[in-house]
Amino acid sequence: MAVLVVAASCGVREDAAPPREASRRTAVERSGSPAALPASAPTDQQQTGRPEAAPAPAPPVPPDLASVSACTDSLEVAVFRSPRFPHPGQPLRFIVVSERPQADSVLEVLGPDGAPMGLSVKQGGGPPYWWVAEVARPRSGAYKVGLGRGADVRACEVIRVGTGPVRPTMDAGVWPSAWKWERDTENFYSAWVEHLFDAGVDQTVGWRPLHEVLRDRSKNLLFGHLSLGEDEPTQRPPLVIAPDCADTPFALRAYFAWKMQLPFGFRACTRGGAASPPHCGEWSSNQEEPAEDLGIVGDFGDFLRRRVSWTVHSGSGRTLPDDDDTDLYPLALTRENLRPGAVFADPYGHFLVLAKWVDQTPTRSGILFAIDGQPDGSIGRKRFWRGNFLFHADLRIAGAGWKAFRPIGLRSGVLRPLTNGEIASSPQYGNYSDEQYRLGIDGFYERMERLLNPSPVDPARALTDVVDALREQLEARVRSVRNGEDYMTSASGRVVSMPEGPEIFETTGAWEDYATPSRDMRVLIAIQVLLDFPERIVRQPDFFAMPAGKTPAQVRGEIVALRDRLTGEQSVRYDRTDGSQFTLTLAEILSRRRDMEMAYNPNDCVEHRWAAPEGSAERSTCGRHAPSDQVARMESYRSWFATRTRPPRP
Repeated sequence: MAVLVVAASCGVREDAAPPREASRRTAVERSGSPAALPASAPTDQQQTGRPEAAPAPAPPVPPDLASVSACTDSLEVAVFRSPRFPHPGQPLRFIVVSERPQADSVLEVLGPDGAPMGLSVKQGGGPPYWWVAEVARPRSGAYKVGLGRGADVRACEVIRVGTGPVRPTMDAGVWPSAWKWERDTENFYSAWVEHLFDAGVDQTVGWRPLHEVLRDRSKNLLFGHLSLGEDEPTQRPPLVIAPDCADTPFALRAYFAWKMQLPFGFRACTRGGAASPPHCGEWSSNQEEPAEDLGIVGDFGDFLRRRVSWTVHSGSGRTLPDDDDTDLYPLALTRENLRPGAVFADPYGHFLVLAKWVDQTPTRSGILFAIDGQPDGSIGRKRFWRGNFLFHADLRIAGAGWKAFRPIGLRSGVLRPLTNGEIASSPQYGNYSDEQYRLGIDGFYERMERLLNPSPVDPARALTDVVDALREQLEARVRSVRNGEDYMTSASGRVVSMPEGPEIFETTGAWEDYATPSRDMRVLIAIQVLLDFPERIVRQPDFFAMPAGKTPAQVRGEIVALRDRLTGEQSVRYDRTDGSQFTLTLAEILSRRRDMEMAYNPNDCVEHRWAAPEGSAERSTCGRHAPSDQVARMESYRSWFATRTRPPRP
């Protein structure tokens, strides 16, 4: 399936890249999109919650751009635009990204006539922080864009709109590495990822495949950036971007690098085995010549499909932390380092991309959202918790955990990935760290819990969060099983071939796309996390805001009762073979957890895949069963699921 590749995230040393001024003036294309209010403006809730006599907040003060004679921005606060060559026939977006919060700052845009345009502004992040605005029908002439307050202008840029579209030049390799990754372009990448997958906290979102969201102008800040119609479904041939789980981070990074003419590279890696973690060898990049001349859009699509997707796999992110010859490197566990676009690799090869932090409030726990791809090409959003993000500190197996794309230096026109030592000493990065492996498994999750919730959490709210996260995970399984059922219906009775041994978790073809052994292993682990939650209150009481006058043991008993009530109230629904819907409470799924150890084979009917009891009315519509030899093999593999432990690779 078509997949995108890894564009190394990078902060490039000055001796390994073009001069700083060249990067700021040309390397960075500026962008923007619709939106909201300046940082200082109070929300409706704040306004209605204040006493009637309280003075009204001062209105935000926009930057005085008219008095700025020479517009400048910086690596710390940078202005971007999209499209690359603005013209009247395409909406013009402005984005400002900042390494630090800009208190009371306002994004202002002056039109070609010098008058403020009063555009709506959307903002987000933290860190990095970003502001986005859009002119739907730009006029030819110069727009002045800036962020600041009054005379304090933090960043400013003059953006000129021509009279018509200008075709970009891609005259070196698949695309040229015209500019470099550094703090401003890294911040733009994070803002782009966050904006692309942003949605309400309680909203269930998903796309199939990835290009579905990339073709959404309202979400993709680089939609049509090249003015070639490259993101339009009417493009002939259309740009198809359909990565699976391991390829999704690389797909996002490559797409952004292509649009922005930034360096991008990836390595051919082994998958590792029982006695050795993965290691990588030959490095490829966007500077290589296209296999054939298919045009700017066609060359990129072919590069993703024939070079990247055939090279990148689950071993690409599980390399050891001290290995320099890798695509990703490990990060220190801080909010400053774990930004949108960061990659989480679990020990078994599943990847997630950090999409958004939601801060803890007095009434809500903190949330970290990430997106991931599945073998069937679907993209979903998940919240961080132990049931979704599997970590192991045993470096004899693999180097899992939070990572970033390795910086790529550009020197004398030659691309070169930076080493761990160079990253650690870089003034723009300095974030290489192996601390997560020294923390151990429990220490890793405790550190992440502190990042999510700096203040102790009410035990009942914490349990509710776990139940909600499990329900979301099961809803994603509903969609995945349905996709498999749709395939089996279209396959007209054909049997999906089942791999041998550990290869059931890693293979190709229909089994990879529609069987769910990896997903089901994570579901079983998630169920165990929920079942074990009450004991955690006794074991780690300092993580919780204990009710006054109650011991951890007393609270544990109350939490057991609450868990039973919540799992009895919450449910998921799936479509049975005859098309009728069947509702399962979470409590029922918990009770079926043993039978769920044998529910991952797409050759079985959907009722079996939800562990419907033999002889039940629920199972009465089942009309398909896996071959007996496959059932026998599944039984021999059952201990892996019963112990919640994937086998090592041979």
